[in-house]
Amino acid sequence: MDRLVCCYNTRGIIGYVKRHYPELLKTLYEDLDPSFDTVYNVEEFLLDEHNWISQKVFVELVNRIKVHSGDPNIAREIGRESIIHRSFGYLENIFIKAIGHPYLSIRRTPEINAKFNRTKEVEIVESDWSHAILRLKWFEGLGSTRDVCQYNFGIYETIPTLWGLPEGKITELKCQFHGDEYCEFKIEWAKKSVFALIFGFFTRRREVLNESLAELEREKALTERKYIEVENLNVELNRRIERLTSLNACSKATASILDTDKLLDVVVSLITNIMRFDRAIILLIDEKGKCLRPVKTAGATDDAINKLGGYTIPLERTQNILARVVNSGVAQKVTDVDHSFLRKENIILKKFNPKSFVAVPLITRNKVIGVLAAERTEGLKDFTSNDLEYVMNFCNQIAISLENARLIEDMKQSYMSSILSLASALEAKDPYTRGHSNRVATYSTMIARNLKLDEERVEKIRLMALMHDIGKIGIPDSIIDKPGKLDQDEINLIKRHPLVGLYIIGPLLSYDPEISLMKSHHERFDGFGYPEGLAGTDIPLEARIMGVADSFDAMTTDRPYRKAMSREEAIAEIQRNKGTQFCPVISDVFISIATSMSDERFDHIRNGLSEFEEQEEQDDIDTIITDL
Repeated sequence: MDRLVCCYNTRGIIGYVKRHYPELLKTLYEDLDPSFDTVYNVEEFLLDEHNWISQKVFVELVNRIKVHSGDPNIAREIGRESIIHRSFGYLENIFIKAIGHPYLSIRRTPEINAKFNRTKEVEIVESDWSHAILRLKWFEGLGSTRDVCQYNFGIYETIPTLWGLPEGKITELKCQFHGDEYCEFKIEWAKKSVFALIFGFFTRRREVLNESLAELEREKALTERKYIEVENLNVELNRRIERLTSLNACSKATASILDTDKLLDVVVSLITNIMRFDRAIILLIDEKGKCLRPVKTAGATDDAINKLGGYTIPLERTQNILARVVNSGVAQKVTDVDHSFLRKENIILKKFNPKSFVAVPLITRNKVIGVLAAERTEGLKDFTSNDLEYVMNFCNQIAISLENARLIEDMKQSYMSSILSLASALEAKDPYTRGHSNRVATYSTMIARNLKLDEERVEKIRLMALMHDIGKIGIPDSIIDKPGKLDQDEINLIKRHPLVGLYIIGPLLSYDPEISLMKSHHERFDGFGYPEGLAGTDIPLEARIMGVADSFDAMTTDRPYRKAMSREEAIAEIQRNKGTQFCPVISDVFISIATSMSDERFDHIRNGLSEFEEQEEQDDIDTIITDL
């Protein structure tokens, strides 16, 4: 919208409607201009003389009154009453009164027009103390019409009344809207005596001063109100920026965080910090159990999930508010839990004692996958519909993130299962290496835990150990089963298996690049290993662990070219090659483990029973004893 017309003009229009056609106010401001779509109160905007509008908006307002009234000359009457009822702005009021006479006012018309109107050029053709001829040149392309010209006629013919004179007489000479080059008219007014001019000069000074002081007070109050409005808008703008930033952060999490548990940590942290929730809980649908299961909390104690003790909410339990949110897909807000119809015996209410909360469904692909419930301890009285809409948008983003992470995790698990199946198939056809990967995984896990590595890293080492020989699937059986010594070509082919394995597990690397470390399990501490000839601590810790575990199992297992060593002989071999083939630290750790291991447990491992299966077997025994 081109802002070319000061809103002191629209003040006259609105005042006229309120006096004569108040019923029109209901529709007067509808669909005026797209720029008003974001204006909270259009009438307040149009009454503020500090605002500006386009000529097209001004013309549309006048035209709506003309259509409603049926009076084709109403624009002139609006102009007249804007002077009679003093609807123009205070600056114009003071300016005109201070001048003291229509003649002097007319002489200032070009200056006044330039300050408060940018739709035309005003030229004074001639003027004296009783008349003036004015020429108005309307700028092209602004939407000006003859109604605007008539509005000006009404103003000019009524201006003399400001100094106690009768209305002037307007004679139209030319009209730009009837084909002339410009609009031109003559205005005549009654003469004023010299005494009246002098007396009026002194009385007007006092009147102008009083009006100026009064207007300064009004301006001060207006400025203060506007300042507060701007401050509130800045606060709201910053809040919206924070929310948009959080949504962007959640979007980035979608692309970068593939672990569901880590993703949940990120999103609950964002929702509590940005929306200023004190606590939040996410429950996801368990498709098998047809229930809601709590999976993550924020703002509560670290063992908040454990406090719930495996609590689930059957989806068929429609009296439960969280189940209703999931089944209906509609968010719910509870502003006062104590005086609500919620069942007070509910374990979540008993354990966490919320005072007020909002529950929002997690929806993706038109499917509800869970629910987020969040609370503020001070209450949700100031929780607006905009806040709820934002949380719903946020939760939709969360749902997309969770669903993507879940799909990726399923793909990863599926591919992992395929890889492990290949590894099992490889070992199944070779009686000498059957169970080798499981045993290496068991020994590697023991070493890793003894080194106090975190469980996530321990699990990763176990998986790498299970897959470490998958590259041998590309080596002919004749070489693997050869009872005699291998020639150099056969040795070179064997040495390729770590890189072949890396190629096979390639798709897994996009989920977890660290799995590539398995390729280094045949590197030697002295640098004479393969495939890259790494030495010392340049060899990844995971590979150094697997290297010791792999060699120990190879030595204690029958092979086509030799019989198995005893446990003691294999331990002695590791001791002898410590610092050359094997990492000294890892060697010492494993020697300690293998030396203290009971014969029964060693036999369990050699027979293919992993540490995990061994624990499950012990659990079964404990259960039987308990039952007895």
